[in-house]
Amino acid sequence: MLLTRFDLNPDLPEEFEEMLDTFITRDEDEVEMSAFFQAWAQIEAGRWASAEEIHLWGAIQGDRLVFAVPEGQPTSLQVRGNRIVLEDGRRIVLELMPGELVPA
Repeated sequence: MLLTRFDLNPDLPEEFEEMLDTFITRDEDEVEMSAFFQAWAQIEAGRWASAEEIHLWGAIQGDRLVFAVPEGQPTSLQVRGNRIVLEDGRRIVLELMPGELVPA
């Protein structure tokens, strides 16, 4: 079975897909690895820069970590205690690290 780049990751940015195609089909002298990884790093930096930020408030209540969405923060996340449900249904569970806390 032949896998395409879309089978591997359908969310790849178009620029990265083009770079990957160029890199895979290149002659050895055409593209240096360092140039490829530098371009990849720039694309990733752009994705982080354009990502939506969602702010949460956190507090330690007894031995529990509790989060809440600040009033007026537009989000479709569901936050309950230390659990966050993402838009696609995945859940993030945040917990305190075991052991003693190190003073700041």
